[in-house]
Amino acid sequence: MLKTLMDHCLTIFTFIGRLSCLLLLCSSFAQAMSSEEWQRYEDLVYQSPPDAVRELATALNERQHDAESFAFLSALLTDAYSGIRNWDEAERVARLALTRLPDTPSEARAHLLTGLAYTLLSRSQYAEARELYGSAITYAEMASNADIGAEAHMGMANLLSTLEQNEGALEHIRIAHDFARESGDSRLLAAVTNEMATIYSYMARHQTAIKYYLQAYELSATHGDPVEMAVSLYNLASAYQADEQYQNAIANFELSFEAAQTVGLKEDMAYAQMGLANGWLALKRYSKAERAFLKAERMLSDTGDPAFEVQLYMTGTEISLGLAKVEQADVRIQHVLTVLNKHNDLEQTWMSQQSQRLNANVLAARGSYTEAYLKLNQYVEQLREFYHTEQRRREALLRVAFDVDRQALENVLLEQETELRQLALEQSQASERRWFIWSAVFLVMSLALAVSLYWQWLAHTKLKRITNTDPLTQLFNRRYMLNTLGKWLKPKGMRLPSVFSLVEFELQGFGVLTDRYGHQLADDLLVQIAAAEKQVLRGNDLFGRIGGERFLILLPDTDDVRAWRACERMREAIVHVFSSRIEDLDFLSCRFGVATFTGDDSSVEQLLLRAHESMLRDLPKKSDLALDEAGELAADLP
Repeated sequence: MLKTLMDHCLTIFTFIGRLSCLLLLCSSFAQAMSSEEWQRYEDLVYQSPPDAVRELATALNERQHDAESFAFLSALLTDAYSGIRNWDEAERVARLALTRLPDTPSEARAHLLTGLAYTLLSRSQYAEARELYGSAITYAEMASNADIGAEAHMGMANLLSTLEQNEGALEHIRIAHDFARESGDSRLLAAVTNEMATIYSYMARHQTAIKYYLQAYELSATHGDPVEMAVSLYNLASAYQADEQYQNAIANFELSFEAAQTVGLKEDMAYAQMGLANGWLALKRYSKAERAFLKAERMLSDTGDPAFEVQLYMTGTEISLGLAKVEQADVRIQHVLTVLNKHNDLEQTWMSQQSQRLNANVLAARGSYTEAYLKLNQYVEQLREFYHTEQRRREALLRVAFDVDRQALENVLLEQETELRQLALEQSQASERRWFIWSAVFLVMSLALAVSLYWQWLAHTKLKRITNTDPLTQLFNRRYMLNTLGKWLKPKGMRLPSVFSLVEFELQGFGVLTDRYGHQLADDLLVQIAAAEKQVLRGNDLFGRIGGERFLILLPDTDDVRAWRACERMREAIVHVFSSRIEDLDFLSCRFGVATFTGDDSSVEQLLLRAHESMLRDLPKKSDLALDEAGELAADLP
């Protein structure tokens, strides 16, 4: 199916190449009529062949022309008839013009020969077409005309590729490519490059074909011709699809459709939608393939091509089978068979054989296995007759091997079914055992790793706690408090308080208490003081013991006034701890110092010094831990 679609685009590009060559030659004969009139005819042949047929036929009949002018007008008319696939009239006009030319080599004669050969090639009259292309090549060489040489060699390459003589076709298309480069006509070069890519695609050298299709598209884009761009994109998409790059194929089919839509080329739009349907079908995206098929089906009347109709409905049949819509698939394959019966020229093509295969698949889907098996056997025999080369026959039979009906396959494999099931069961059991063993190993290793990581975490946490904690009071130690203070002074982008106060306090007379009551009571009091102060402080305040009876507190987001108020609450907590254990407090006192960070302190030592100096100024005249008769503190803080 892909080869026929590419043949369609090859026909378009061959037509474009012939027309481009003819436009160059006709410029020599602009004397007989105005250059504007010649240009209008040329554009009309290219853009609207039906209108060109009417106007060129009128011009040939109503005016007197010399032989050369008549020949070139006839060549334009031949191309116009070819554009609407009226091969009979194209042949008649070309042969009539040849009879009026002298039987001597000339550019006009060479172009008419290539036009006539192109018409005969399209009608499968290969022998005469080959002879005419050979004559055109000879005339082009005698006239040293690069344009005619490119056109003639491109036509010969087209003919040889149709006959599957791809090596010979490649030789001629390379010569045509050299002539096209010499002529300097980008449109002609694009047509030749496109034909070269198509030949490489027929040879299954898809990567090389993609490279040349890209070159042809770039050449088409240089002169901004949307028709050539649409066809180039379609060919590129077809090459991607042949190379099984389906996503790239779909993307380029969509671009081809958009390019054809801009200039209203409905036939090319239909071919692009069918390409999309085949691309989505290859990816088994049946719903999207169905939508593309329906769009192409609505454009079917714009093509007027029964071959396109057959290909489209064969694609639709495969989509219906993918969607499990058996009745719909049956309707579509019957439509294919009806169209093939109406057109005898399609009976001997690959489409006829492919329709038999699809019909067998539909019958199998409906449960008619015996009939489907007979259809498949008939299909195989037809393939043996149709493909005349051993390689193509082997490829066809391999494709058939994947389409054997279900019942036949069951009959062949019936004796092996028990053995295969037993083997599958043993493999499944072995796989389950291996899975269980590896799962157990993985579980044990995971548990061992988890336990190891847990113990490492515990050890690290314990070490961190020992490193940063005072062993007696379980408060933070000096090292931790000073390190934290240093971080607060230089946050380095961390989310730390911008305003804070540092409080230092010291218990005076603690040595006397130790001497009177012993070390155990002194230690117990320190622990109780630590616990009591934690109750007074906020949750985000940091409280640490920095040595002996000296303590340090970091109060985030606290100014000087609020810090002294906190000191007052802490002094009260200390009093209640001591008063609960000791009756005589006259020998005890507590001094507090506050330093609030103002932004001028550049070091930990400087802030600590300010706090210590503040504490030294806090010298009450009597014990500030003694209570008066009302149970209130006898001394006040600053």
